[in-house]
Amino acid sequence: LNIHQTNPIIADMDEDGLNDGEEINTHKTDPTARDTDKDDLPDGVEVNVLHTNPLVQDTDGDGTVDGDEDTDSDGLSDADEANVHFSDPRVSDTDGDGLSDGDEINSHSTNPAVTDSDKDGLNDRVEIDVFGTNPSIQDTDGDGTIDGNEDADSDSLSNADELDIHETNPTSADTDEDGLNDGEELNTHKTDPKVADTDLDGLGDGEEANIFKTNPIVADTDEDGLSDGVEVNIFSTDPLAADSDNDGLSDGIEVNVVGTNPSVKDSDGDGTLDGNEDTDSDGLSDAEELNKYGTAPKVADTDQDGLTDGEEISLQTHPSFPDT
Repeated sequence: LNIHQTNPIIADMDEDGLNDGEEINTHKTDPTARDTDKDDLPDGVEVNVLHTNPLVQDTDGDGTVDGDEDTDSDGLSDADEANVHFSDPRVSDTDGDGLSDGDEINSHSTNPAVTDSDKDGLNDRVEIDVFGTNPSIQDTDGDGTIDGNEDADSDSLSNADELDIHETNPTSADTDEDGLNDGEELNTHKTDPKVADTDLDGLGDGEEANIFKTNPIVADTDEDGLSDGVEVNIFSTDPLAADSDNDGLSDGIEVNVVGTNPSVKDSDGDGTLDGNEDTDSDGLSDAEELNKYGTAPKVADTDQDGLTDGEEISLQTHPSFPDT
């Protein structure tokens, strides 16, 4: 005998979100009626979502039946959200797209439960506030290109890619204002379109690419020990030439080791190129010590074995190791 007139092979006879056993034993609701109290809310929504009483039409006694309440103050009744729009009656912006559920339904005819109603690759609010496109039509201008694939700022990146992948400004061709448009940065130079100086060398990416012809993703293009920005802004050396003054010493060595001027061949004006000087009087030129033997040009006996570096070279011993 089936007392409750339910179907023994269907757990939720009335498809209200509560199984028949719950309805009968726990909530005392009618397992054959989707909305026991006829307040336009399914029993399951009342129990599991809104926590209203599925046996009482007006749970809070304010004169408004539960289904007509607007719990999240979004301009849609809880019943409409639950039954028609399938949005969350507790959350004013169900899909988190920046538009309230009420605005989506009443003003824009968009889906409050889906971030991108027309599936054009753009968030509904972005279409309205940023591009002025129609969030319910994939191709607003009817040119055969969906709105997300348009390139509003003509930087060779689609609107959708700028927003979703690169996080650049889709209405500004050069997001970081470094002199390179965002598409150039990503596709040609592999620089960061959100950072004006990708390699942090003191020169903007645009300066490097367009003026100095240095590598905007390598801080020291000529590998001389000085960053490109230091060469250009401080020493006026050539960031593309390791030895700007052709004196036999790299610019970085002149600045950081020897203390000579990297833009002047003969820093002390004695008629000898800086690289040919023998600062420590060990019989080896500074350039030989640095470029050939790897010894210290300011220390006559690099390995402190009692023989000058020049003597060691003459004896064919290693000037950097005391026991050779």
